[in-house]
Amino acid sequence: MSHEIRSAKPIPIADILGKGYDTISGYCRSGELEAEKIKGAWAIPKSSIRKFKEQRNKAKYRNDWEPSEEQREEMKTVLLDLIQANQNKRALYQGEVKI
Repeated sequence: MSHEIRSAKPIPIADILGKGYDTISGYCRSGELEAEKIKGAWAIPKSSIRKFKEQRNKAKYRNDWEPSEEQREEMKTVLLDLIQANQNKRALYQGEVKI
């Protein structure tokens, strides 16, 4: 990481990214956000923030997720249960089912 310092004034990263300190610290620890810890504070280059925001935006609009076969079956079961519950409710309101 470059140690080039453009400003001595810290940038409020939480405001830029719209996240809290703990979340940003977690991104830094995991390597999602390129940073270096210096004297107990995270030093995050502007280029790293730009790259992080670009990656987040791409992931936000990407729709390439495919459920596994197990997830598909679970979704199918839940959907069928909801349909059955709706049909039972409709029948109850129409007086077709007596309690």
